[in-house]
Amino acid sequence: GPLQASVSIFDLSGRQIRSLGSEFLTEGSHEFTWDLSDDRGMRVESGVYLCTLSSGNGRQSLRLVVE
Repeated sequence: GPLQASVSIFDLSGRQIRSLGSEFLTEGSHEFTWDLSDDRGMRVESGVYLCTLSSGNGRQSLRLVVE
């Protein structure tokens, strides 16, 4: 069945920059969009960030480079 999953953006010090949402996902492809802003609506600085998907199956992270 569907798994509850949350997608968040973190900086390299582990601080959460932005929450992209938490929802129940079914098997298959899903798309989340990040407009490069933080939770306050300010554009983030250049650098490396981690996009993390957390679910009942564990956690996966993807490195993102913002220029």
